[in-house]
Amino acid sequence: MYQEQSSPDNLKPIPQDWSELFGGERACYHAQRQLNTLLPELFGYYGVALGPLSAFLSVSRSPVKHWFNIGPDNGPADVLSSYDALPLASDSVDIALCAHVLEFINEPHQLLREIERIVIPDGHLILTGINPLSWYGGRHLGCRIMKKSCREKRLIGLSRIRDWLMLLGFSIESYIGLGLRQSGEDSSLYENVASFFTSHYFIIAKKCVSTITPVRPSWNNNRKLVPARFAEPSVRRLVERELKKVQN
Repeated sequence: MYQEQSSPDNLKPIPQDWSELFGGERACYHAQRQLNTLLPELFGYYGVALGPLSAFLSVSRSPVKHWFNIGPDNGPADVLSSYDALPLASDSVDIALCAHVLEFINEPHQLLREIERIVIPDGHLILTGINPLSWYGGRHLGCRIMKKSCREKRLIGLSRIRDWLMLLGFSIESYIGLGLRQSGEDSSLYENVASFFTSHYFIIAKKCVSTITPVRPSWNNNRKLVPARFAEPSVRRLVERELKKVQN
């Protein structure tokens, strides 16, 4: 097992079980249902699950056979590492699963940068988190106002997550409020609106990389647009002028 030192700030606050979160067991149940529907459609060779809560989600229905968990503690992690420097090669992972980690670490954007680095082009990120516009978010805000200790470092809303992912080259394919049905033909307008106010969310994002368009070389010699005498550098003219003076 590979072990890397991690900071104490990342070790302490991260929940080790879904039951430690407000409504966590229900969120875990619905997250597993979404994974069972989504994973059979995502192919590749390697998948990585980040954080202790990701290890509780089953990936048995995924066609990706090689899955391993990375975390900063001695729990269910296969690889021990801090989140700000994942010990993986760039463009080596097809799917990254990150369940409720961003809210509990000091530098969530650094973790997203690391995920962008290790995920291959057209790879996917599956992200779950806590919605600040919810009962959970109101509870967290109340703790902040009353200056009580909060386990979460910060709650990251959908708009900020979308901005961060867009800057890193990801496009959000789906946003689902855990506990409600996915928006579609079988869901009502009320469910579509209410999905943005559930305590836990489920995001599917795809890493989009623009390809380079090859340019065919031209085998014809281009004609000179300007005669050579007009393209001579000014320094050369000065040298020739001084040489003429010396010769005379």
